[in-house]
Amino acid sequence: MAQSVTKAQRERWFAEGAVALRRTLSGMGMADSLPDSEFYACPLCLVVYVRDAFEAGMFTVEHVPPHSVGGDPLLLTCERCNSTAGTAMDSHAAGREAADDLFAGRSDPAA
Repeated sequence: MAQSVTKAQRERWFAEGAVALRRTLSGMGMADSLPDSEFYACPLCLVVYVRDAFEAGMFTVEHVPPHSVGGDPLLLTCERCNSTAGTAMDSHAAGREAADDLFAGRSDPAA
């Protein structure tokens, strides 16, 4: 069953990611590398986005593990990563799941 993600949840993920980015940069001695507004880094490509990008809908919900193998919505990724890198990762995860099922005797190899 698909879980719907509310706007409030997406807002929380963005805010948590912005805090984590600032904390990470601070730990690297780069605290002053971002202005005093919220920025979010896509966890796949590490491109940094301003809040306006979030407001414009440039982020999509990422499922972990991938949705194709029953994952749950967990964080935001940029649209580009979710549609390109996400598809590739989903494919590899689904293939791994199928191989694990086959070796564990949960799958019919003739099917």
